[in-house]
Amino acid sequence: MNYRSISAILLATLAPAANLDRIQPSNPVSFEANRGQIDLPATYLAADQGWAFDCSTLYGRARAFTGDIPRLALTAPAPTCHSELAGPLATQAHYYRGPHRGDWLESVPRFQTLTFHSVALGLSWSYAPNGPSIDWRWEFEAGVDPASIPIAGDSALLARLASPTASQAGHTLPVRWQAGAPPNQFALAVDNLDPALPFTVTISLFDAAFVSSAKATRDSAGNWLLLSATDSLSVLDSRSAICTLNQWPYPCPGLALARFTPSGELLSQTYLSGARYQSPLDLRIDPDGNLYLAGSTYSDDFPVTEDAAQPRFAGPAAMQLNGRNYPGGDAFVAKLYGPTGALIHSTFAGTPLMDSPRFFTVDDSGRPTLAYLTLSDAYPAQSLGYHIFRLNEPFTQFEFDHSSDSVLALAAAPDGSIYSLRTPQIIDHIAADLTSLTTIAVPAGISAQSIASGPNSTLWLSGTQSSGGASTPVLARLTPDAFDVQSGWPAGALQTDPQGNLGLIVRSLVALSPIPSTVTPGAVLPEPCSSSGYYARFTPQFDLTLATFLPSATDYAFDRAATPVWTSNQDLFSLALDAQIKPFLACIEPTGPGIAAPSALAPATLVSLRGLAIGPDLAQDWQLDDQGRVSTSLGGATVTIAGLPSPILHAGSHRIDVILPHAAPTGQSVALELARDTQLIATQQLALQPYALTISKIQNENGAGNSSENPAALGSTIRLLCSGVGPTDPPGVDGQINHPTLAIPQAKLTLAYGTTELEPLRFQQAPDRPSGIMEAVFALPATPPAGYSSNPAAISVIFNGRYLNQTLKIYIK
Repeated sequence: MNYRSISAILLATLAPAANLDRIQPSNPVSFEANRGQIDLPATYLAADQGWAFDCSTLYGRARAFTGDIPRLALTAPAPTCHSELAGPLATQAHYYRGPHRGDWLESVPRFQTLTFHSVALGLSWSYAPNGPSIDWRWEFEAGVDPASIPIAGDSALLARLASPTASQAGHTLPVRWQAGAPPNQFALAVDNLDPALPFTVTISLFDAAFVSSAKATRDSAGNWLLLSATDSLSVLDSRSAICTLNQWPYPCPGLALARFTPSGELLSQTYLSGARYQSPLDLRIDPDGNLYLAGSTYSDDFPVTEDAAQPRFAGPAAMQLNGRNYPGGDAFVAKLYGPTGALIHSTFAGTPLMDSPRFFTVDDSGRPTLAYLTLSDAYPAQSLGYHIFRLNEPFTQFEFDHSSDSVLALAAAPDGSIYSLRTPQIIDHIAADLTSLTTIAVPAGISAQSIASGPNSTLWLSGTQSSGGASTPVLARLTPDAFDVQSGWPAGALQTDPQGNLGLIVRSLVALSPIPSTVTPGAVLPEPCSSSGYYARFTPQFDLTLATFLPSATDYAFDRAATPVWTSNQDLFSLALDAQIKPFLACIEPTGPGIAAPSALAPATLVSLRGLAIGPDLAQDWQLDDQGRVSTSLGGATVTIAGLPSPILHAGSHRIDVILPHAAPTGQSVALELARDTQLIATQQLALQPYALTISKIQNENGAGNSSENPAALGSTIRLLCSGVGPTDPPGVDGQINHPTLAIPQAKLTLAYGTTELEPLRFQQAPDRPSGIMEAVFALPATPPAGYSSNPAAISVIFNGRYLNQTLKIYIK
């Protein structure tokens, strides 16, 4: 087919303003004026990590995200496509690319609407995040039905599209989304299309979260600052190389720094990149609000400013040495003007061998200090060591350059001196005037993992204390006159604010013990998720002022007030100390001892939703509706999966327990929506599996829970209450109480106790429980298996013919 013209208009739609304490920053989808970023005929969109429209035959880029190499170009040999921009936005972007300052682009204007006119035979739209997440594509090509616009995404959609519209010759055309194959691919179907006429397609984008941020922090005005790796530079610049790592090609990533208002409105973006691989390390902010970036690069044309301390790339050019991959060729340090993101200073910092930046800090005078691991000439051949250096304010020279065999942590003191944790027992102290280097011995029995410096030569240590063969997590304070230790605090990252208050943050509580039981008013998450972090705040006198669990985090940083700012896959959080945090959902995971992984969910699974103010202040347990089924509304809370209401078994301020609907679709991404008093609180994408066995309770023969104080007797029976077992005969009915006919699962469940395999006496719906809750009753042998004597017994679970990764811990007497 030959189509003479296609006009495509996309309108930007901003998400509703979010609260100050938890946001999903929604980028204003914006189109930028072309200033030579890519081929001259094109105008492109650049928001998030790399939205790109292409209206040119000269540009194409191999992409490894979806396992193929999609074309990002028109197929016509001489396209007549031209673009029109409208709706100016206040947002701006900066592009620092290459060694020549004259090629850098600053304050590139953005617009809300882009129209393509006279598009011949092809148009593509691609979303290019960092990694194999999403690849949206529109394509109109010769021989392809233009009524189908493929949009492909993985199971964790990062954006949603509003209902599309189409028109032709002044008439509105029916448009619908239709599912395709494989899962998570969709087509935009335009009905009654006349191939002889040009047509217009309008799509609105909303809820486009800025994701995959490497670091996040906030300035004094509350603006969010996110530093991430991005491939948008390679999408937007045809000079970009294709990087290869582990024999897998991908566009070489650059760096993007985004600045948002507290409500999530994008203010500016700054891109820094050379032609090859870049990786971010850290993001810091000084008292004046200026931003400091550190990371690694393999680009000899990485943008550096005039009079840089090291103006030239030292190398090496390869990402591999002796068959191993290394994350950095040279380190770099850059300073940006906070309000706009404009580049002030930038310099290389590296040797001719591999350099991998590891620790970065900035003192109150705006002098950055970096420690990087290197295969340096200062060490024997092929051995590793560290360089530590401090830059002066104009970045024209290294004020301090020191070699060390090891660096475990780095901290800048308020007076400008530098502390480096060289071993768990030794701290190097470099004076503020750089005239002396002394060592400080960590008190005997303490093994430090992280350090922070406060006023009056106070050092805080996080680590462990050994005594009598046992090791206990501790938090310690070291001053010239005293040494104080508080036991029981998990080892984690430390940072102080200008008043000397201390923040302690632990990324995950898995396998950390003991965990402090104190959770103070204003806590973000009174009930932890399985992968929760922990945050505690102390005064300079060691008084605890706040202790709370945190939602699962992929990375974190501190702002100037030592308030944690942490990111998960799609969310950005910060901890407000005034307890004015608005409702939010922290995690969704199966209930019980965690036999299924937190991400493994299936229809008819009993799950807990945890967060803050997500349900009624006074906790309530399930109630029956007029049909005698478990109600899908409890205390004003409702939960839907793919639009299907979920029966609610418990609803409280911090936890809601639901059974996912039996008919919830599997093998694709579906939306869970949580509402309170008809107001939508949170939306999260879930990828449901057909089976995801979750065991929520283990009971002895007398009905009591199995525990070390109440073990099961050999020869008795145990009862497992579980969910997520898959289809049953007859099929389950949402909310129906299990009686009198008890459905039987189609899947098989057995237990392996040592070498003995236990078949269930019965495996069916649990009587008088809501549909979806199953029971499996097993008889324990009269004697333990030969050679098996552990207690609690580690009993393997075999479900649907496969061993589960985790075992049941059953206490036996």
